[in-house]
Amino acid sequence: TMYFDFPWVLGETIAGEITLDNNNSDIEALLALPPQQINYSGTAYSNTFGKRFDNFVTDTSMIKLGFEMDIPVSIRANNLNFQDTIDIDMDDNLGDDIEWVEVKAIIQNGFPFELGLSLALINPNNNSVLETIDFGSAVASAEVNANGEVTSSTTTELTIRIEQSTFDNLFIAQEAYLIANADTYNDGQQAVKLYSTYEIEVAVGVKVKFNLKID
Repeated sequence: TMYFDFPWVLGETIAGEITLDNNNSDIEALLALPPQQINYSGTAYSNTFGKRFDNFVTDTSMIKLGFEMDIPVSIRANNLNFQDTIDIDMDDNLGDDIEWVEVKAIIQNGFPFELGLSLALINPNNNSVLETIDFGSAVASAEVNANGEVTSSTTTELTIRIEQSTFDNLFIAQEAYLIANADTYNDGQQAVKLYSTYEIEVAVGVKVKFNLKID
């Protein structure tokens, strides 16, 4: 049985909240069933436990009940791979004018995953890999507590330099595979929880060196 406080002054509104978790209830066993639906109800009493107070009820008096359930996904992973295909459409007229391109990315990671990224350029003639561009250092995982919940995001700076030889392959390739290798926090040794509020922010800057011929 759970009890809520009540107003002592006419016109006053009292809000209350009760949290049920595996520390104060059997809710973990309930969810393990799993249930098809969850019903809840409540009853209001006046002057309970033999107490005597002056009560008040008006035509606008009401009681509102709400219910919210938080069921985070818990996961532990080591060397988990994701792959996505990216279309490439390069302007052939740029190839001879660019000596190199440097891409700098600042990544603020709010997920409890350490990410290693690479880009495989695909030969359209036989689907072989022309070249793999490594993004360098891994994107650091967000910090988590003992329960596997993120406590703070981390910031990682990545710098990728693309030389002329790689541009030659970019012009040949029509698509590339973006490959992400993920470990959960602490090299996959700790289970972490996933929430919809987690986010990752990326800021990207590009520096280009051209070979300009002035007649």
